[in-house]
Amino acid sequence: MADLLIGRHITPGDCWREHGSSHCPHHVMMLRRAGWPIITDERLVGTSDGRQALIAYYHLPDDTIAAMDDAGAQFLAAVAAAQEARK
Repeated sequence: MADLLIGRHITPGDCWREHGSSHCPHHVMMLRRAGWPIITDERLVGTSDGRQALIAYYHLPDDTIAAMDDAGAQFLAAVAAAQEARK
């Protein structure tokens, strides 16, 4: 969620590499059920064997990020602190 709140467009591959989770679509579904207006953009990308694959990129609308309240800022601070503690 923190990735989305800072304006990132994240793919399932990003979720796997950066967070160790192969369940990005599930996380997105749960966030949508909680009321978050996550947008899915699909893009064709090249694969290592020369084919094309359709990849989902998830993001929040800019106005949702701009309207983030203190709770969102506190969440981002807590995530940053947890990431720093793991180093």
